[in-house]
Parts: sequence; structure tokens; C-alpha cells
Amino acid sequence: MPSDIGFQLKNTWPKVDFEHILDGPSPLTLSNLDELNDKGGWHVYLTSREDIQEYPPYLFGVIPDEQGLTRDAVTCAIIGNDRGEGRVDVYYFYFYAYNQGPRVLKEERGTHVGDWEHTMLRFQDGVPQAIWLSQHRDGKAYTYEAIEKDGVRPVIYASKGNHANYPRLGKHALENTRGLITDKTNAGILWNPVLASSSYWFDAAQRKFSVAEGPLPANWLHFEGHWGDQQYPRSDRRQRMLMKIAPTTKYTDGPTGPIGKNLDHSDMRPFDRI
Repeated sequence: MPSDIGFQLKNTWPKVDFEHILDGPSPLTLSNLDELNDKGGWHVYLTSREDIQEYPPYLFGVIPDEQGLTRDAVTCAIIGNDRGEGRVDVYYFYFYAYNQGPRVLKEERGTHVGDWEHTMLRFQDGVPQAIWLSQHRDGKAYTYEAIEKDGVRPVIYASKGNHANYPRLGKHALENTRGLITDKTNAGILWNPVLASSSYWFDAAQRKFSVAEGPLPANWLHFEGHWGDQQYPRSDRRQRMLMKIAPTTKYTDGPTGPIGKNLDHSDMRPFDRI
């Protein structure tokens, strides 16, 4: 389920190489999170205070109500990038406290604390033209006309457990797995992320964010580190590997935030059907 962005800070410790950052901002908030860039930057991991194998409640997120609202939880960041000449890209970033990886030979692979997924709508002169759907490390683009809609709003399906975005229901084979590993989507609980969001503008030249509207500051968006635990070493009792091959570990690094994603997409070549 989607999770409150700020609540993640109350349930994690900032660490570098599995060691606590002792001289960082305290208490850690969305207003000072970016100060951790001077304490390790990309090497900082917001590490769960509780053993994730005990499944602390914060990992389960917030269930949207009947209107699709995540009450008392800001679960989405909307980021606009004005590219000039009437073109505006609007990114919708969705936050989840936990990512459950797919099963390979009856064992989870690629599970991690924290998850950021996103969709991007490209507008030309105020008219939507195309949409990008993030899917793990990559994604796909489609024409706006090709996507299912509720009125004018695109309808996207998040895969079970790992939240990759797809334009339809069913099974979706992960790339380079020959169909052996799949994501699964269904018509589950409706979530309208815009109802509990904060909006920003992104200056691509300066790589700076500014508040457009909403309850959250912009400081946290400049945090360069990871929103979850560092990948546990083989010596950790929680870690599992498939035939001792590193890329097949059960637990992997938590993700970087929006600043670590591509917020300045070049021209897309969207599919005109799903």
C-alpha cells in the first residue's frame, strides 16, 4: 500500500556502511533531510529501526478510503518540468515503505525497504500527449489515447508487491527473464494519489526543486541518498542468495528518491496500443 513520505523518517535511522550517522540533523525531518548530503550523500541509507523480518506496521502503508484518499498521509509528490515551447512534463511519484520482490525458485528476490515508482504525463500546449510508466529500473511509454481512462484521468495498475506500473490487468513478464518471472496486476483498491500530494517545480538546469502547492517543503527532494536499508551482506542471517550469485539476493538496496530518477526525459516513442 502507499505510504506517508514523512513517516518513513520516523521509522528509520540514517546510516553509512551500516554505521549510524551520529552528527546528522536531529530530529530528522523532511525540512532537513537534505543536510544528510554532507554526511555521505548517495552513500546514506535510511535504515529500518526494527528488523524488517518482524514486519513492523509502518511497512504496510495506508489503505485508501472509498474515495481513493490516503487519509492523514501524503503519499505522492507531483513534479512539473517546463521544457519550453509549450511542452511540460508532469511526474507523479508514488511512495511505498516496502517493496516485496518476486519469487524465484520459491524464494523472494529483490525485496527492499522503501520504493519510489512514477508515471509521467507529457503535455503540449496544455493537451496530454503521452504517458511514461516506470517499471522497476526502466519503463514504457504510451500515447495518451491508448491508455484506459476514468473521464480524462489515466488508469494505471500497480503490480502486487513491487508496484511497477502497467496499463492493463494480468501478468507481465519482466525483461530478460523469458517469462519465468512476472509481475501481476488486478483491479484492486482504487487509489487517487493526487488527493494526498504535494506539488513542485523542477529546474532541470539548476537541478533544484521549488514548492508549487501542498503541505510538504521542497528540501527533502534534494536528498541524494537511499530511502531504505543497504543491501545486507551474505553474513547477515536475513540474506539469501540463489547459488551464491550476488544479483539474485533476497534483500537489495533501498531506492534513491525522485532526484535520482530521470526528470528530464528526452523525446519518447510511445506505443499507440497496450
